[in-house]
Amino acid sequence: MLFQDPIVYDINIRFGDEFIYSNRSGNLAIDLKVLAAAGEKVRTHGFGLDREDA
Repeated sequence: MLFQDPIVYDINIRFGDEFIYSNRSGNLAIDLKVLAAAGEKVRTHGFGLDREDA
């Protein structure tokens, strides 16, 4: 499971404001288009971690 909080700041620094937004709580969140694209990539190409990697 990926938690947005640690990664959203990295996305903002690397790629800019167009890939994030402020949610109803006022917290930064990953844009839904980015999450959808990431989900599609995982479904298409697969992604997995061994328990030791978690």
